[in-house]
Amino acid sequence: MISKIFIDSWAKIYILTLSVGLVVGQNRHQEFMSLIRDVPCKPNGEYCGTNVQCCSGYCVDFVCGPCKIDGIWCAVNSDCCSNFCVGFTCGPCHENDKWCAFDSDCCSDHCIGFVCSDCQPEWGGCIFDKDCCNKNCYMFLCRPTY
Repeated sequence: MISKIFIDSWAKIYILTLSVGLVVGQNRHQEFMSLIRDVPCKPNGEYCGTNVQCCSGYCVDFVCGPCKIDGIWCAVNSDCCSNFCVGFTCGPCHENDKWCAFDSDCCSDHCIGFVCSDCQPEWGGCIFDKDCCNKNCYMFLCRPTY
């Protein structure tokens, strides 16, 4: 008896869902498809949040447009044609022994103690694992890995 009531209820719900789905479904389908299909890129001058939204490939100061050339103010590496924003100015990466604030400021991709340098060999000084070539910093020394 319970199974007949259960099956009967599910059949009614299914039929109701189909009939409502036919009426409302078209609008919902279009909304859903707009979420999963590729959205056309935005032309220069349009507001943006990420580089991938722009046809130019650059979302600079929340507006699609060209990348910034060296010497122009920047906030992040992706604002710059050189792909380096060092000290809030587009320009080339810093060579070793130059001042840095982030690893991305350096051509070597290692900013250790605010100075660009190569990764540290075993027994070299370090602060973080990333400072060591073998990624093993313990008590401020790059320790061998066994």
